[in-house]
Amino acid sequence: MKTSLRSRLGVALLAAALSLGLLSSCAFVESAAQLLVGSPQVPRVTLDIAWPSVESLSGLSQQEMASIQGFPTTFKWGTLAHLQGALTMSGECSMVKDGETPPNQTKLSKLSVRATNCVGDPRCAGRCKAFEGVEVEIRFDVELLNEANAKKVREELSDTSSDAIVQIRLRFFTLDVYQAIDAIKENTNARYAALEMSLSGADGQEAIFMRDRDFDLVKPGKPQRFDVDSTSPVTHALKASVVAGKVTSATVVVRARVAQPDLYELMMTGGGLVLDAQPEIVINVLEVAKSKL
Repeated sequence: MKTSLRSRLGVALLAAALSLGLLSSCAFVESAAQLLVGSPQVPRVTLDIAWPSVESLSGLSQQEMASIQGFPTTFKWGTLAHLQGALTMSGECSMVKDGETPPNQTKLSKLSVRATNCVGDPRCAGRCKAFEGVEVEIRFDVELLNEANAKKVREELSDTSSDAIVQIRLRFFTLDVYQAIDAIKENTNARYAALEMSLSGADGQEAIFMRDRDFDLVKPGKPQRFDVDSTSPVTHALKASVVAGKVTSATVVVRARVAQPDLYELMMTGGGLVLDAQPEIVINVLEVAKSKL
């Protein structure tokens, strides 16, 4: 007697679930036909980065600053207003400085900090648009699949479409833009004119998945998940890479903007970003099973 389609589908679904369970020892059932793959297959990301000094971001040396009448000879306690002045003096509207990868964070790479002086300079019009003030941007790559896990995915998800990936998202345990005073870090999220976090693709397109008040939803002991837009070209590219079993990284971009009247209120010295997040991939087991029928 021939096996019914429903029975074959049920067997395939179970087989796919078991195989994906082997792929991720920490995967668990999200719903009747979904599995979540997170740690340890997808490394958790922890980051505590201080803003670079005004000197390093502006490119001005101590000698250059000292040669300008009335200009501070040091920016040890430099505010964003001082940074704006230094960028103006340097003749640049935007400067980038490579950051140092935090200790024991081998799954994070290409860390950089950019400061942009938004004062109507046409060279930075595309970044600033109608905003006036200073924008600080942190950019870094996080690993979603290393070579070993990519090989397992290639074996288990062969002939599967990217529809098998239901969601790519991040679960945040900590997320603060801070100002450290006397070694005490104060959350300064509310003092920024705009905050946003996105994933960026190789072509420069971005999928923004957090804005302003979203940052304040992440509180101690109350982790929050944020989904990346599944319709975004950035997400489509990541899904295709995962399903194809390729080594896959995602570029995370965090932007913080301070409006012109508030530039003296926040310092570069002692300021920074602390982040603790778990990237997660949600897999539709039914789609995987259908590809194996």
